[in-house]
Amino acid sequence: MRTNRRSGGADDDDPAVDRGRARSHHSVPRPIEPLLPREFTAPVDYRWPDYVPTPDGREWWIPDNPDF
Repeated sequence: MRTNRRSGGADDDDPAVDRGRARSHHSVPRPIEPLLPREFTAPVDYRWPDYVPTPDGREWWIPDNPDF
């Protein structure tokens, strides 16, 4: 039977739990590097889908109007 990890018990003897605690509690958070270059411009000229009710449920489609 498992017990609450905060209260101690059977999981205290599990080596996998010990490794997980060591990795999560003692690691130093590092900043995440940007995924895109600074000069990247976002593509904002795409049309957004419209969500419409159908007999099968809610579905989406992209309108033909280029002026969106």
